[in-house]
Amino acid sequence: MVACFRPGTLLADTYRIVRLVGTGGMGEVYEATHDRLPGRYAVKVLLADIANRTDVIQRFRREAEVTSRLRHPNIVQVLDFNVTEEGYPYLVMEFLEGVELAAEIARVGAMPPARVVDIVGQIASALAAAQSHAIVHRDLKPQNLFLVRLPGENREIVKVVDFGISKVLASATKLTRDTTIMGTPEYMAPEQALGQGALIDERSDEFALAAITYELFTGQRAFQGDSAPSVLYQVVHEEPPPVTARSPRVGPAVDVVVRKGLAKSPEGRYPSALAFHQELVRAVAAGGDKHTVALADAEAEPVRPATALDSPPPATTLGLAAASVDNRAARPRQGMRRTIVLGVAGLAVLAGAVLAFYRSGVAQPTPARLPPLAIAKPVAPPRVETIQVLYSPEKAAWIEAVTADFEKSHSDIRVELVRKRSMAAGQALLDEQSRAAVWTPADSAVLDMFGAEWRNKHGSELFAGGDDARQPLLLTPLVFLAWEDQARVLEKLGGGRIAWKNIRQGTASAKGWLAIGGQARWGTVTVGHTDPVTTNAGLQALCSMWLASTRKLRIDLQDVQSPKSQDFVRGIEKGVSGLEATPDTLTSNMVRFGSSKYDIAVVYEANAIAELANADGRWGKLVVSYPVPTLWSDNPIAILTTTWVTEAQARAGRSYVAYLRSTTAQMRAREFGFRPADTSVKLLAADPNNPFTRFADHGITVEVPPAAPMPDGVVLRSLLSTWDRMLRP
Repeated sequence: MVACFRPGTLLADTYRIVRLVGTGGMGEVYEATHDRLPGRYAVKVLLADIANRTDVIQRFRREAEVTSRLRHPNIVQVLDFNVTEEGYPYLVMEFLEGVELAAEIARVGAMPPARVVDIVGQIASALAAAQSHAIVHRDLKPQNLFLVRLPGENREIVKVVDFGISKVLASATKLTRDTTIMGTPEYMAPEQALGQGALIDERSDEFALAAITYELFTGQRAFQGDSAPSVLYQVVHEEPPPVTARSPRVGPAVDVVVRKGLAKSPEGRYPSALAFHQELVRAVAAGGDKHTVALADAEAEPVRPATALDSPPPATTLGLAAASVDNRAARPRQGMRRTIVLGVAGLAVLAGAVLAFYRSGVAQPTPARLPPLAIAKPVAPPRVETIQVLYSPEKAAWIEAVTADFEKSHSDIRVELVRKRSMAAGQALLDEQSRAAVWTPADSAVLDMFGAEWRNKHGSELFAGGDDARQPLLLTPLVFLAWEDQARVLEKLGGGRIAWKNIRQGTASAKGWLAIGGQARWGTVTVGHTDPVTTNAGLQALCSMWLASTRKLRIDLQDVQSPKSQDFVRGIEKGVSGLEATPDTLTSNMVRFGSSKYDIAVVYEANAIAELANADGRWGKLVVSYPVPTLWSDNPIAILTTTWVTEAQARAGRSYVAYLRSTTAQMRAREFGFRPADTSVKLLAADPNNPFTRFADHGITVEVPPAAPMPDGVVLRSLLSTWDRMLRP
């Protein structure tokens, strides 16, 4: 049963149906207009006979939520989500005119390398944007890629569609078990084919992109078969023929890159889709002396124009949840396209068992033709300077997102991001085990400590000064994160705030929560913090405890050696059952296991913000409280002056630092729960997703208590040594 919206139907007093564009196995796509604004829109609606299926609705809503967060020129934009009066859920998206990549491959076959590199680069950019939100597509394939011709421009834009079965890595909510297989066999990574849900990450999408790249170069799929089981067996166990065996246009360097992208193990692939694309560009350019006849002749060999039979009204494909509008008629030689969702128990690839798979859709209107592309002759690529950047884990999402943006506008600079905890990174530099050119730990105190130790060891400065002196990037204060019921008990004792002395009353007592006015069933008071020896968050938590014991604003060596202070901290550490590796691991485990794991955690505000929404409806409400005094992390960035950093790398580092300090990058800080270091960027911007207004009822506030300075390096080393020898839980 279909929705059968007639032309003229008005949805939500806003979107007026113009015509039916296409029908698939699970829904329909309509062209629509807006009653108050100019423009064309696509309305994607679920079929009536499946609109009451909870799993389908969840995926449909997931697609709306996920895609609306991904504002990127290569990702289809979702504008609205609603349900009609008759109960049909629908999405409103931008209207795309063009063709599916699957149909274009069927029409032209193998594509010139220059066009392949361009298409792959745009897809990689979209995947990088999704990964910056911890989102994995999981069903990347030519049918979910759309080629759009911009009016008045002789170039094509790639749009990634259908995030209906995407995996949100940062979310504790799952729509499927880890043993559920989702995706399309020909483009499914081995870890997906084997139902190893825990291993699925951005490298799974990279595998799919490599399979698509193979198909663009050769006109043939890397993995082919008459049935889903046979294809999945190849994906897991067999290597496809080399690209060079099916395409004379490319050299062996391309084979190396594609084969690495198709590695059976995620660890064997490139670290990201962008890294895959960068190596592909170099590989295509490397074939210059033997294998670039096709590249050199690209202008003389434009994409073959479509015939008159290829000229119906423009097509729009926006994906239909787990099924997409099909192009079966357009590419019979490729076999039937399948999207599968099944449990591992039903796989039995090795035994050759029959897989249940979903054949989606009915024939879409034949796609519109694209005018011939003008592909320029290749030129020698500019020299690319590679810089290694050490960064602390708590800002991973932000720095990976803005670095991807930086590399788009700086093709001559390649940034190799190395994620390492602040204290561990400093030690690696001190021991000369790292060759980083730029370092951005969590706090300036870490720079001061290791800068002083480098000076004592080498007699030189570790960091550049003058115009290249270190700069703060992101600000975030240390906070208590607690479950609401337990937080209210502590706030009552602390005059409206959670305080260390009240926490200690509970952790040091055998009665636990009962000793401080809590409920007996809550048991002992459990506290979580990270390891001070390896993380800045743990070091700040330790400093915060010591400050509470002294009631001072700065710790000195006498405070560290004070038996009273040591006993105070020892009482708190009785409630610490283990030390987490990073603050984001600490907060995610708190949400995953509830108060059975931690009643209170000491983390950065940004880490708390990342998990507040995930906790709602799971174990209860999480609330934030700011210690008095509080401690700030400024996430500084510094260019190193070591012998291994060349002048060219230092110049590249300056460009990189300038971009991360730019208004464009700083404005994205709020998106990831940080306060911009650039004071010209407003913290309370009018944005419904701004966490500093959205989570006000969870205790997030712009105004925080007075800040205490971090101790100097000598005091910090003494503090760590004392804690490690005498107080470590």
